[in-house]
Amino acid sequence: MSKAAIVFISDIHYSKDREKSQFQENDENEYYQKWENYVLGIEKLQDTKVKYLVISGDLAESARRKEYIVLEKILNRFCDKFSISKNNVLLIPGNHDINRSELESYCDKNDIDELEAEKYYEVKLGNYLEFYERFKEKKNVDISRSILDTIYIEEENILILGINSLAKESHLNHVGYVDLTKLDKEIQEYLGDDKNIFVVTHHSFTDTRERELASIKNVDTLRDALGLKRINTFIYGHHHTSESKKDVVGEQEYELRYIEIGSIGKILENVNGESYNNRFTVAICEQGKLCIHDYNYTAGEWEERNNQKYLNELSIVPKGKTEEVDSKDLPRAKEGNSDHEKIDGQGKFPAEKEIYLCNRSEFLFEYLKKEGNYKEGHFHWKNKNKTLGWINIASFLGNIDILEKAKECIIEIFEKEMGDVQVVVGYGMEGNIIGSSLVDYWIENDKDYYFYPSVHKDNEHIDLEKSLWNEYNEYKNVLIICDMMPSMEYLAEILKSNTKLEACSKIYVLALFTNFNLLKQEQENKTNKIIRRYSLAKLNVPICEKDEENCLICKQNLGKIYSL
Repeated sequence: MSKAAIVFISDIHYSKDREKSQFQENDENEYYQKWENYVLGIEKLQDTKVKYLVISGDLAESARRKEYIVLEKILNRFCDKFSISKNNVLLIPGNHDINRSELESYCDKNDIDELEAEKYYEVKLGNYLEFYERFKEKKNVDISRSILDTIYIEEENILILGINSLAKESHLNHVGYVDLTKLDKEIQEYLGDDKNIFVVTHHSFTDTRERELASIKNVDTLRDALGLKRINTFIYGHHHTSESKKDVVGEQEYELRYIEIGSIGKILENVNGESYNNRFTVAICEQGKLCIHDYNYTAGEWEERNNQKYLNELSIVPKGKTEEVDSKDLPRAKEGNSDHEKIDGQGKFPAEKEIYLCNRSEFLFEYLKKEGNYKEGHFHWKNKNKTLGWINIASFLGNIDILEKAKECIIEIFEKEMGDVQVVVGYGMEGNIIGSSLVDYWIENDKDYYFYPSVHKDNEHIDLEKSLWNEYNEYKNVLIICDMMPSMEYLAEILKSNTKLEACSKIYVLALFTNFNLLKQEQENKTNKIIRRYSLAKLNVPICEKDEENCLICKQNLGKIYSL
């Protein structure tokens, strides 16, 4: 039996203008005929059967109704030629599928604020919607959804979700953006079984040519939110290039896989000295993996690209099986409907000591990789609740980009998990820098905010700050923000030091980092309070439990030694 294949194309940019689009209405169009014949040749050469088609946006050049009418004929011809069911075709719109002139006219006519224009999906995507409903034979499609289309690759148990990245696009704005609130609600129906989930967007997650260009504005938050659901394969178009790569992030070596689909139809010009050619991609199901083949149109002919730098296969968890991983590397899902997950460090902590790991570690670890931000060595600590010594926290808090990403993560966790919080406390100097940077957000959401100094500081002005805080309102639920996750013992010490904190019945703690090696021997919660702890990143920095005089590494000076 022939192996099933998925054809990925993007950025058709159909137009009657032959200077803009390779695809034309004429059945004798040489370019289209060569492509169709080449796909037939792939079937014979690879002993495969094209069964699925994925188109990742920019189907038309100007989003005109006539463009979609002709394009529909071309796509119907391709599906008929290869006997592809319409249920096996995934379509999502791109920025060129927005009828900007019609949207502008509609806003002017109806006196709509320009800042609200992006919300009128049925206007900005009206012509695309008509085409989509005809081609897919569907009615009453909600084009404002975050998940616009899906297909299931039964041979490899893959569910591909077509995600709308046009939430902020309008006649005035050209920026990729995914509505995470909608996505969070809609994606729930696709979770919970053993499917491998891939996502397709039009706008890009990253630029595989290392130009640091990602056209989804909230890409970091999106990627992290999907990562919490164990979704790590991202497919997209928009750049008109066709490359792929993988990134390994965090200490768990979590793999992110990026597949960029080139333009199949746009008449491409060289830009900034870079050569662009029309391309498409084919993925062949090979029992537990997808073999990736990339094809390039050059000098009037199609040919396969052979570049060992890029991905040539994607491993897949076989249907009906679960991935074999160490339990310490795979977070266990939290009860209830939450994007956040709870983990037990090294599998040694009882249930009441759970840390809810946001898994937002990518940007943090990228920061730590830079020279001078992370120290490696042999640690002897007296105070085990400080980042001082192995993380340059001052540099972290002085990095505006990193701090902004951390703030985005904190806001998302707060909104999803901490709706009953009445007061936010920035603990210690570092926690106050983080917490006070969000003071406008706390005010907007009617949350009080205070700075509370470290309990280990005992000079007069620190005592004054503690006493001033004592005079304010009574609170039941408090959020404490800090740089390093405190142990239960240290947290009890913090609460005991202040009558207001002592009076609270529910304590949330949100830390940038959690070093699970520090928490191995922590005691149980003895505070008679509900305590929920959240962290952006997990670390396992080894700490020597021996006294320095009894430590062989110290005695023999066998490594870089840090004594705190």
